[in-house]
Amino acid sequence: PIWMALHVTLKSCKAIPVVVGERLLTARRHAPAKYIGVAAMCVGASAFFLLHETAGGARRTTPAGVALVACALVSDGIYGGYQTKLVARCDSEWVLMFYMNAWQAL
Repeated sequence: PIWMALHVTLKSCKAIPVVVGERLLTARRHAPAKYIGVAAMCVGASAFFLLHETAGGARRTTPAGVALVACALVSDGIYGGYQTKLVARCDSEWVLMFYMNAWQAL
């Protein structure tokens, strides 16, 4: 198990691995405004979810729960970068959707 506020905070920061995945898989460089926006969103989500007191609810978090969320974030980074790469390569949105659905089927 993982504390719900921690889980939502980590998934709210999904843009970080997506930006890193795009940089590694496509060598895409983002404008500084993109990095500032991602940082502001992550700081805001972290402040809201982690500093907000929850009524009741246990704050129990296990390493296995954190590892599963970390794996999901790494997958998001790979998927986001791969999707950007496919968009540049595909002829139409139909071909793109075919490739994306085939990848998800694996």
